[in-house]
Amino acid sequence: MIISILLTTIGVIFVAQPSFLFSKISNTNENNISNDYYQRIIGIFIALYAAIAMAITVISNKHLLSKYKTKQSLIMFLFAFVTLWMFVGNVFYKYNFFIDTIQTFKNDFFNWRYLVASSICLLQIFAYLLVQKGIKCEHPAIFTILQSSSILFSIILQNIFSSVKSNLLSLLGSMFVLTSILIITGFKFFDEKQDKKKSEQLGSTE
Repeated sequence: MIISILLTTIGVIFVAQPSFLFSKISNTNENNISNDYYQRIIGIFIALYAAIAMAITVISNKHLLSKYKTKQSLIMFLFAFVTLWMFVGNVFYKYNFFIDTIQTFKNDFFNWRYLVASSICLLQIFAYLLVQKGIKCEHPAIFTILQSSSILFSIILQNIFSSVKSNLLSLLGSMFVLTSILIITGFKFFDEKQDKKKSEQLGSTE
């Protein structure tokens, strides 16, 4: 487990390539990331908050699903309800206080790009169903580490569909993340085999 966490951490660093560690090969300008120091600090704190919030979500959902037998549909409904009204409030605030023309609203939302993006986002519903099922079946720590495989898929999709290609360190970091996932899966499979073997031996002795 410690080796997997270490590999995942190194992999994330190689993929993100923070400028204070990789100043000579940083992709800041290529990726149009803000050069403002304070903006980047805010971005880092937002990312840390998101990571902590995600960890709390996994643990709380595990507690609700396992101990209190809360329905998955109820958790999903509350999540979707809160998210919907947050987005509605944000759109209302933005287009009433910052953008005065209704035409801009129509141009932003009533076009084929927005419709395609919205359709793709519907895939998140099925993914969230699987997240709830995974949280219910697996230990929160293992589930969270396995979720880091999204880094690997993001890099693959970036190299396929984006004009910005990943460098060697990004690919190496994604391989570290993949290796950590394989280690966790292997140890998990080995432990389950050992537990099954012990239970069979205890059953035979009785």
